[in-house]
Amino acid sequence: MSESRDIAGPEDPWGTAATLPLPPLPDGADVVGVRILADVEVERGALGIYAVDRTSQRTGEEVIVNAGAGRQAIAIDVASAATLFLRNGEQPRVRARLHDLHTVVRRRFDVSDLLEPLLPRLLKDIGARALDVIAAALTAREGRTVSRDEIGELTCARAPIALRFDTLWNDDLGRRILADTNDLIALLPTYDPLRVDPKNLYFGREFFATYLRQSAIRVYHCVRQLEAGGRPPGTVLEIGSLFGQFPLTLQRLGYRATAVDRYRTYAGAFDAYLDLLRREGVTVVETTREREGEMVSELGAFDAVLSMAVIEHIPHTPRLFLESLVSHVKPGGILVLDTPNIARYWNRKRLAAGDTIHQDIEKQYASDIPYEGHHREYTRAEMIWMLEQAGCCDVRARYFDYNLLQFSELWPDHLQALLAMIVDPSLADTILVSGTPAAGMERRHS
Repeated sequence: MSESRDIAGPEDPWGTAATLPLPPLPDGADVVGVRILADVEVERGALGIYAVDRTSQRTGEEVIVNAGAGRQAIAIDVASAATLFLRNGEQPRVRARLHDLHTVVRRRFDVSDLLEPLLPRLLKDIGARALDVIAAALTAREGRTVSRDEIGELTCARAPIALRFDTLWNDDLGRRILADTNDLIALLPTYDPLRVDPKNLYFGREFFATYLRQSAIRVYHCVRQLEAGGRPPGTVLEIGSLFGQFPLTLQRLGYRATAVDRYRTYAGAFDAYLDLLRREGVTVVETTREREGEMVSELGAFDAVLSMAVIEHIPHTPRLFLESLVSHVKPGGILVLDTPNIARYWNRKRLAAGDTIHQDIEKQYASDIPYEGHHREYTRAEMIWMLEQAGCCDVRARYFDYNLLQFSELWPDHLQALLAMIVDPSLADTILVSGTPAAGMERRHS
């Protein structure tokens, strides 16, 4: 199905501008739905696009396209659909051009025979990149072209599959991060967990060995996000460095890194890590909760500012924290954060079972004030919105999974999670978001 037509909305807000019938789904046990693909350009107002089924119930999400954004390629996934509706947004009389409209039948594919050799690539890049890898493998197996849009569900009947952590890091950046991670793990015998408060989620050496291995992928995606902006290595500030995993790798890649954390309150538990960072040339700033704001304010501005897995620990509003981070970014620089995705696969499973998605109530209940665990986790849309509110433009976000890297073998529930995240990245464990402070913003630092 293909359409090319002008769309003119009526006088009333949210009034229907056009309805377009969609072709019926073919029969087949492997058919799981349809993807509606549209090429839309809005000249005035805002255009809402959604589908309804044969009972006139909306199916799937409504997509809003605003004027001034140029031609937009949109995709709406629905289990079944009879009609596509196009309507005004809040303002009446939308004007738009539908350059193209077509549908792709989405199918279920069993990838039991394909999955194992593809794992290193799939675990690092869920979503479009992973779908392209699987589509290429399916094309070779099926003897016909299989596009990523056709993949609606993936299954695997083979388990367990060994997850060999070292084999994931088979490019130059990955090997750099793997070596740095192993250096940090080797120092764990010097870390004294008795000097930190376990009620506030500072755990033992075995826990942090796994944490550091998992966090290798966080460093990997952070560096790729910095590189995607086309900026050469410059100065970088990280707020909340703990073991120094991000500044260590960035320093060794040619950045000039500054690491900040409340090290003075940790009673020397991380001293060997601070010694390593300083030997590598990283500037280490040891703060306390009471003096953190004052000491950070004296650091000036940087080409990149990071705060990784911190915002979820901020009680009350994150506004002041984000505004402080933005104030330390040089003109044309970049702010990067990562945080757990509250809408992740495992949270949805827990909620469906009637279980909590929050951290252990026993630890929070027993903790001192202030509790230093997760006060709130966020969605991708919320992270983008907050960076825009804090004055950033060119805001970009990516999903990736951190959770599965803790396992040496992937069992059926793990593989089910991975395959679901590949098809729907919003199920992933972690969100990474970046933005550039808007030109002309007032800064307190120079």
